[in-house]
Formats: sequence, C-alpha cells, structure tokens
Amino acid sequence: MPASNDTHKPFRLGGYTFCEPRPISIKDFLPFPGVYALYSKNRRTGYLKLRYVGESQHLEQGLTLSHPVLQSLLVEAHGNKELLFYTYHINFTETERTKIAQELIQNFKPPFNQKGGVGTSPVQVSYLQPSEDPLLLSSFDTDASPLSNTG
Repeated sequence: MPASNDTHKPFRLGGYTFCEPRPISIKDFLPFPGVYALYSKNRRTGYLKLRYVGESQHLEQGLTLSHPVLQSLLVEAHGNKELLFYTYHINFTETERTKIAQELIQNFKPPFNQKGGVGTSPVQVSYLQPSEDPLLLSSFDTDASPLSNTG
C-alpha cells in the first residue's frame, strides 16, 4: 500500500490496482513484495508504453538501475531516466504475485517479456491513441507528463 503522504492516484492495469506511473529517477518503493511494470515515454506524444512486467519479493531491492531490462531501456532512452517510468502493486504471496505477473504478460505482451526481449534489438513500437492501444497510458497527472487527468 502506498505511503500515507502519497499524492499519486492509483490506476488499474489488467484489473489490478497499481500506483500511478512515476519516473524511475524517483525511487520510492516500499520494502514490500509486489508486481511492477516498466514503461518508456514517447518524447513526441508524452504517452507511456508498457515495456516489461515483473515481480519481486522485495520491490526496493528487486528493481534497481542495474536491472537488465532497465539497462536496455536506458540505452534506448539514451541514458535519460526521465523517459522511464514504473508502477507497482503490493502483494505478499509469491504464488499470487507470479499469477498476476503472468496474467499481465499474457494479456498485454510487453516487448521485454517476450522471448529474446532483453539483449536483442530494440522492439519497434507504434504509439497509437490510448483508446486504440491497451499498452498506452495517458490519463494520469504528474509533473513529468504533459497529459492531464481525464478521470
């Protein structure tokens, strides 16, 4: 559960409540287990594209800048951490975390969860309007995004 001083609004991903997307440069993970999602931001449109879903027994230690997917995403973003975002969903049981992560991967098919996703050539992604592409997020309000909250 997000800290009580959390000003971010939660959102739904595949039927589960996650914290609102935050820049990877702002690491405020709680020391709890959970499922996380990584996104990259299109500089032109400002939309976020889901790139990877994972789970960790300890979010604070499991998702660091040395994470292989984050390293690949940083290369794509030319080292600009402000173009990378994350969200998380706290869940204490390993079985449930694994189930949620596998369900999200199966439903959304993030490119870095697909066979050969890490360490291969960057996946070409088309940035469609949010209503046309379930991997795109646009209805959230953060300082890092030019988009406004539509909810």
